[in-house]
Amino acid sequence: MILQLIDVMIGLSLVYLIFSTVASALADLFEATRGMRGRLLERGIRTLLARVVTGDGKLAPVQDPAALLRALYDSPSIYSLFRDDYEPGGRRLPSYIPAERFASAILTLAENGELKQDFTRIRDTLLAFSGIDVAALPPAQWLDAAHAQIVAYYNETMDRVTGWYTRLVRWRLFIIGLLLALAFNVDSIRLIRQLSEDDTLRQNLVSQALIDHGDDGALMASSVVDTVDDDAVQRAQDQINRQLALVESLGLPIGWTRAEWQRVSNTAPPANAEPGTPPPRWSVGRLLASGAAWSKLAGLLLTACALSFGAPFWFDLVNQLVKLRTSIKP
Repeated sequence: MILQLIDVMIGLSLVYLIFSTVASALADLFEATRGMRGRLLERGIRTLLARVVTGDGKLAPVQDPAALLRALYDSPSIYSLFRDDYEPGGRRLPSYIPAERFASAILTLAENGELKQDFTRIRDTLLAFSGIDVAALPPAQWLDAAHAQIVAYYNETMDRVTGWYTRLVRWRLFIIGLLLALAFNVDSIRLIRQLSEDDTLRQNLVSQALIDHGDDGALMASSVVDTVDDDAVQRAQDQINRQLALVESLGLPIGWTRAEWQRVSNTAPPANAEPGTPPPRWSVGRLLASGAAWSKLAGLLLTACALSFGAPFWFDLVNQLVKLRTSIKP
């Protein structure tokens, strides 16, 4: 009984892994076309540069944050991280700026350039936020200490940007997962029932999990797409095709059929209906009155929530369940 329960969990997790890999590949392609990582990073840096400490120790907004942001992105330390010229809110902004480069850009712009005075105030503000009186250090140690403190403060700010992006990805994966669940009729409740009752299906999924166990992410999206090119799009398409082919080979109980739709929409003809009698017409009221429709909706939403955790989560869980099954099988 315990082994059967673990097999059901392995099979269900494997299905989630396959479809979350598809969802991740689609999300990566969408990210490449929208460039939201770069925009969120730009927003975080704008927040970091937006206020400075005045002479009386109070925070005050800078006069032209857009000009400061442009000067920072056009600096040699950061300009080499992305293609083309800087465009505010553009789709080709860098998705990651190393903290060391950011600190070097701030210190360089505070010593040179048209906005030297503004960046000097920003530098002093960032150092003041660090809580260490860098000015009290010997001149020989000042530059290294200032660089280290700006790096530390930048990393703290980027933790918040990471939180923004994580929430965005979760919602994006949930929406894509819901669309996949609707398109392929991936009903978690139905899957659990089928895996519990169908020994052949359950063993097929467990055997597939055992084959993939230990393969460092063979089922997962291989990389994150930062730019749109023919190779990136082709890789994502190949990844999606492989997962869908795997779904077909496993014989999973998914997909819409006429009988399934009639059951859900409560439009199946009565058992005692005479031959040639048209089935009941579909209507919203009949759909809402169908208990099967509400069960189907719950199953699809459960699938969408599961896919929002991402392929790495389900890959790790499948591996842990496989190890657990291997340890208790004797």
